[in-house]
Amino acid sequence: MKRITLILVSLMLLSSSIFAGDIIFSSGDVKIESVERQFISIDDFYQLLSTGADYLLLDNRKPEDWEKSNICDSVNADMDAAVTYGDYIKAMDILKSVLKKETGAENGNGKKIILACYTGNRYATAATNILNYLGADMSKIYTLEGGNTAWNQSQYVQSVLDYEASVLSRAASAGKASDYD
Repeated sequence: MKRITLILVSLMLLSSSIFAGDIIFSSGDVKIESVERQFISIDDFYQLLSTGADYLLLDNRKPEDWEKSNICDSVNADMDAAVTYGDYIKAMDILKSVLKKETGAENGNGKKIILACYTGNRYATAATNILNYLGADMSKIYTLEGGNTAWNQSQYVQSVLDYEASVLSRAASAGKASDYD
């Protein structure tokens, strides 16, 4: 009984370190805290994708993994420096650079942003916490439930691939294939 109690207390102490509001990184004036995340389901994301809604899809995986396979129109904003090495400054610089290029502002400029990583956990969490520090509109920041793993296992992947193939085919027919490469 004492052993079970000890295990439960240890788990509670460990889990308490990940609650919203806890400082997860501090260096000089930079203090990044853990914030609660909002999620978007694969079904709801597909609806956004198919209706042409205005959003930015940030893939937070390592560049080599993003290059091998990614969700259409995603932009890579690698969070490996924060997740693997605890280097939130480097990860923040990467994120600010991508956001500045894609939205015109280092905090996303109020745009709806969907974060996708491997499974919707560590890399997207790092990006969420950094976005909060940067002053992003957190009501518009979502994590794709299950990340790229769930997306790749979803019923929608083939629909998107078929759509992209038809766009490329139409472009090639019109002599504009290079516009879509």
